[in-house]
Amino acid sequence: MPEVMEVDDLRWVCAGCGIAISNLEISGEVYGQYIEYMTHGRGEANFVYCPDCWESLKENLGTDIRIAIDRRRRIIEDDEKQRRDTYREPEKETTRHLGVNRMEEEES
Repeated sequence: MPEVMEVDDLRWVCAGCGIAISNLEISGEVYGQYIEYMTHGRGEANFVYCPDCWESLKENLGTDIRIAIDRRRRIIEDDEKQRRDTYREPEKETTRHLGVNRMEEEES
């Protein structure tokens, strides 16, 4: 994919990653009806994909369900671990370990 293009050539947005792409960079397209289950909306959609996202989409759609279940489990476990690490209370430090007060303690 060229790094620099004329803005006029960039007419599409990749449905996978959101980058602007030209007609020549579209690697795949999904066209058809959709249902939005949260709002009960219906309509027609036309999704275009850049080369990387198209390959990723094909790979994901071809994934065995057992592998997909294991991938989901790992993502959930990683999220829970990150949440625990983020909200862990920091260890309390005493002035004995702070470099600023070390000399004062040694002199006493």
